[in-house]
Amino acid sequence: IVAPDMIQVESALPAVATTSADGGVTVMFGGVEMTIPSGGGVFPTGVHVRMAATVRGTVTTEAADPTIGSLAVTELAFGTDEDLSVADRASLREVLVLMAWHMASFALNDAGPALPIGSIATTTDFEAYGVTPNTVLGTLSPSVSAIDGRFALEGAFGIVAPDM
Repeated sequence: IVAPDMIQVESALPAVATTSADGGVTVMFGGVEMTIPSGGGVFPTGVHVRMAATVRGTVTTEAADPTIGSLAVTELAFGTDEDLSVADRASLREVLVLMAWHMASFALNDAGPALPIGSIATTTDFEAYGVTPNTVLGTLSPSVSAIDGRFALEGAFGIVAPDM
């Protein structure tokens, strides 16, 4: 979180993201193992921990490449190799909530490519309709929203790029 050597993270499973009918987006992590070394870092005594988390958010921008924001950790389970005091467990939980939030934000907003938006380049067959060959047609000013368990792309259809 602060420096690359402060927390080592490995995951046995990929993050799984879903959308729901109410427009929410959920990402789930499982099989996440973290080693926080001792010595004054985010957990001074050091610890090895296994974590699973569910984080829920909403589409906060509706541009062609949506941003998922308003993230909240809705489920968090973790275990360690050693017994922790109530205070240490609460402190570790705070670190893990922050880590789950950052992992979800990265997985939803930065880890993949922008959504593909289909377009076509016209051929001479379109000349009869007043469209020159190699004009690119597609969705103009697209907006994306999460609806009914899927992402919906909306926008007018028209000329995206004139004769290329």
